[in-house]
Amino acid sequence: MSLNLSQMAASVCLIIDEPDAASIAACKTFLKQRAQMIWDSELWRESLVLVTTTMDPDDTSDPVKASGVWVLPNIADLVVALRTSDRRLTVKNVEWFFQFDLDQFSNTGATADFMMLPKAAFTMDPNTTLALYANNAADNGAIVSVRGIYNGSVSQRNGTLYSTDWTINNGGVSPTNFVSGLSEITSITKPAGQGNFFAGTSVSITGVPEVQMVNTDTNAFQYARVKLMEPPTSTDQDLNLRALVKRFMPSFTLDQDTFLLTGFEEMLMLFAQHDMLKRKRQFAKASLVRQEANEILMNLRKREVYQQANNPRLVPDVEPLSTAFWGAPTKGNIFGF
Repeated sequence: MSLNLSQMAASVCLIIDEPDAASIAACKTFLKQRAQMIWDSELWRESLVLVTTTMDPDDTSDPVKASGVWVLPNIADLVVALRTSDRRLTVKNVEWFFQFDLDQFSNTGATADFMMLPKAAFTMDPNTTLALYANNAADNGAIVSVRGIYNGSVSQRNGTLYSTDWTINNGGVSPTNFVSGLSEITSITKPAGQGNFFAGTSVSITGVPEVQMVNTDTNAFQYARVKLMEPPTSTDQDLNLRALVKRFMPSFTLDQDTFLLTGFEEMLMLFAQHDMLKRKRQFAKASLVRQEANEILMNLRKREVYQQANNPRLVPDVEPLSTAFWGAPTKGNIFGF
């Protein structure tokens, strides 16, 4: 049975003979940091999940999606692969689309490629307005900072919330419309407050706001995004997309939380033991423990390949012929001889 955070901290502190409350609290901090480091270090199979969406070319209610941008759900940290129901999509660097005379960014039709976009708190139609409000008048006067892209340049807007804007769900008062013209909200920051905070367009703010922050949050969550090249048009069928993503590390902050990756407890505790020994200025002992932890980590990486179902292959990625350069392909070799 997997050990939880409290049990691992108690075990490490027992080994180094420091079972006091301050040492256990410090050990829990080291365990959390090491768990995040290990999670981020590899594409562990238990960290991968599938997410899906459908792009309806006839649905004009969402201009962001109509432009071919998919804002993935909040479970997605990194996009590993993307495909439709009948073909794979190839990831391309942004600069790749500048290597052709034909403007790839204005094309629509059959989607064949995609590119990664920077994470953002909210992607919106620049013709709409971002509305902000909170639900507790005790936060009256809170300064909210919104950073985004405006006409191709970085823009920062600071605004003060007022209690008259916070009763939208109770008294029907409209929220303040103080941010407009932004196509991409890169970040929203605020001080910790007494109530929750919401942001969205003038349409969504009365329904399900795109941005929701609890009172202790100071930064809005940033979502992974991809852009399809080319986005489907109204003459195309609905595009069913499936993405393989690396998820964010599940909660490992409460005493009862267990680490999602199976069999990593011993190695995680060794790294925490290393940190605790450094805390005691016992660097020689800490170095030996770290060496043992690294050896176990290497074995766990091998287990990902050798101890479970696996099908390693070398798959060549062949670029299609450029008809703009060679002309229409004919019978015979690629030169048409």
